[in-house]
Amino acid sequence: MATRAAEDIQQLAPNIIEDLASALEQVPIDTYGDEQWVDQHVELERLSMQATLNVRMGVAETVSDALLSFDKVPTLIHQLLVARTWKRNVYPLVRKAIAKNASILAHAMIQHEATLLNLLQTVLYKKESIDKAGDALVDLIDMLVTHLDYLNSGALDAVKNAAPQKIQSPTDLLSVPEHETLAEQSAKLEYETAWTALAALCHLTHHLAQFPLAVLARLINTRDILPSLVYLLEGKPWERRLAGRAGVERFEDGRWVARTGEDVLLVAKPEAHAWMAVANLVLDPEVQRRYEMTEHRRATLIKLTAHFERNTTLLTQLPFLEPVYRYLLHVQMAEVPAGVAATLGVLVEAMPHFAPVTRDWPALATRQLALWTPKANRKLADKLARAYDWTWLEELAPEPPKCATCGQSAEHRCAKCRSEWYCGRACQVKAWKAHKPVCALLEASAGLEKGGAGGASGAKLSKYLKVAEVDQKQPAVRARGSMMTDGARIVELVD
Repeated sequence: MATRAAEDIQQLAPNIIEDLASALEQVPIDTYGDEQWVDQHVELERLSMQATLNVRMGVAETVSDALLSFDKVPTLIHQLLVARTWKRNVYPLVRKAIAKNASILAHAMIQHEATLLNLLQTVLYKKESIDKAGDALVDLIDMLVTHLDYLNSGALDAVKNAAPQKIQSPTDLLSVPEHETLAEQSAKLEYETAWTALAALCHLTHHLAQFPLAVLARLINTRDILPSLVYLLEGKPWERRLAGRAGVERFEDGRWVARTGEDVLLVAKPEAHAWMAVANLVLDPEVQRRYEMTEHRRATLIKLTAHFERNTTLLTQLPFLEPVYRYLLHVQMAEVPAGVAATLGVLVEAMPHFAPVTRDWPALATRQLALWTPKANRKLADKLARAYDWTWLEELAPEPPKCATCGQSAEHRCAKCRSEWYCGRACQVKAWKAHKPVCALLEASAGLEKGGAGGASGAKLSKYLKVAEVDQKQPAVRARGSMMTDGARIVELVD
């Protein structure tokens, strides 16, 4: 799959990005999932994907700049808190009902937190974000630490140790109850979002000099971030061992990657983020002055020295850890100082800016369920379809698509539903009998066929998707979005 040039990646013009950023609002939890929320979710998705592509391609970070210039960091933090509160209190009450009536909307609502956190991660790379966050910085810190607590708990074991999934076609997926698919997706998103939170925390620690002292004290003493990072490095929740397989698998860039032999010693991206956060914290002079070192904290910190002995290439891979190693050896030999807090005086404790959201959750769930109808579901599907250039989204895929029939790499996909991929004509013909009714359902959900998929006949479908006879020796002429042979459209092609 060819990679598009950097100038083609800028799908959103700078003035459009500014308009979208300036229009962001603090939507209350009472309207979570309504039409206003849907509109803002779609725009946030567009901004998030553009921000991700800007970073990946190394071009101007227009999205981050716009969010900072319009003072939208507190808005993103507020929406992040609303999304997490909704997922914790309302989602368990409505999971089965919303999966049945509005599955696309349900997936969007559980995806919303990940979208917001991805945007915040790109913004937090810039030190101006600390001043722009203002009092909401405390709320953000508490939220990020909550994600670290999740990574250090046993709650993620079911996700981390799940057996690798086989490639499933839309036919297979439709046989699974929607609420089960939604629950699985929610658990997977919780795991993936936690790694985005770790990256965001790593970015935050680069700007400790900009932290108000009260906020710094909350991070290092009240929230006790350093032991949490040590537990993370000790537990390695980004790594798993599968029965019957040599080596390990590590979670990187949204997927599990196998490591065997000497590659097992390579530092994973989440591990590098954790080490970077530790380095930024322990080497900061103000942190060293204000960290209340107890015997328990010292014993926890010096556990990290064993990592340098187990992996002799660690300092080679992460040279910034050399002063960290020296600091840890010093802590190991030194006595625990007494009365650090007393010698530095008293700081007014920094408290969260946004008040905790409290509601009658069952009553709110009942009111919101009335909004989540199949009609609202179709509206969201249509808005998402019109918001994205789907060939542009392929740039975000962690790996090339696979053929739905044989599992090999695929370049062609169904021209009508645009969801099923094939390596060639033989596999498409083989899969057509099973894919035919699924194609109609997917076509209807995207608003491409009026009147619903249920009453569509085979004859009606055949005029939309035809499997043509292709002379394999005849060269095909490639065009944007399709493959042409003698002027007949065969299957959809993504550049």
